[in-house]
Amino acid sequence: MLVEDDPSLRYIVQSGLEDIIEGKSLWMLYDFTKGDGGYINIRRRDNDTDPITGYKVEYVRWTKPAPTGFRGVVSDEGLLRSWLWSLIDGERLPDPLSCWEEFDVNDYFGRLVFRFLDEEKDER
Repeated sequence: MLVEDDPSLRYIVQSGLEDIIEGKSLWMLYDFTKGDGGYINIRRRDNDTDPITGYKVEYVRWTKPAPTGFRGVVSDEGLLRSWLWSLIDGERLPDPLSCWEEFDVNDYFGRLVFRFLDEEKDER
């Protein structure tokens, strides 16, 4: 379990990101509680039909009255590192890139819950 005031957190997150970049891991999720809280999820984008290697990034801040969420693809590993450090050191999420999609967080998680409940019914 990671806690935000753990002095080794930056190195643990850095190691997680390096494992993704090197292909040792497929994804990482950093959940934070400062401010309104939220998460950032970084996932490898290995697709044989697309020669561009990149990383799918999704982040959510649990703002009130409605949470804000963005997702997109990043190929610049330095940018990913910079974003994570800004989040850990300064509690700042990245500004979304112009090509990123803003999504309705409540709707997204609501659909996930209903899909899970539907699958659970089918198994009975």
